[in-house]
Amino acid sequence: MAATNSKPNDASTATTLSHDAAEMLRAIGKNHLRDVTNDEWARYGFQHGLTGREALCAEYWQCHLPDQAFLELISGKEGLQAQVEHWESVRRTTADFHTQIYAERQIKLLQNRTNEREKL
Repeated sequence: MAATNSKPNDASTATTLSHDAAEMLRAIGKNHLRDVTNDEWARYGFQHGLTGREALCAEYWQCHLPDQAFLELISGKEGLQAQVEHWESVRRTTADFHTQIYAERQIKLLQNRTNEREKL
């Protein structure tokens, strides 16, 4: 299932990044974590021996949706509600204002999709 993400320019790019995140972006030639594809992330992680416990992983998942089946497993919710749960968790746990705004925008997009489906 495709991830629901707004366009990279929808939120300010002034997000505070860790040194590791800035280094990764420099290495793969991107300007923001939202610009990094899942394939680029996987390649970079493999090349640099990243594990899911590292801070860079947390930063990456603040800008991307994990696999839908994984979201449903960890949230106990299905469909779009699992995605909303992910973005609500990001919004609650990040100290970065720009990431909070981005998460709020994702939640609104998903809620709009849910409302549109209910009208059908």
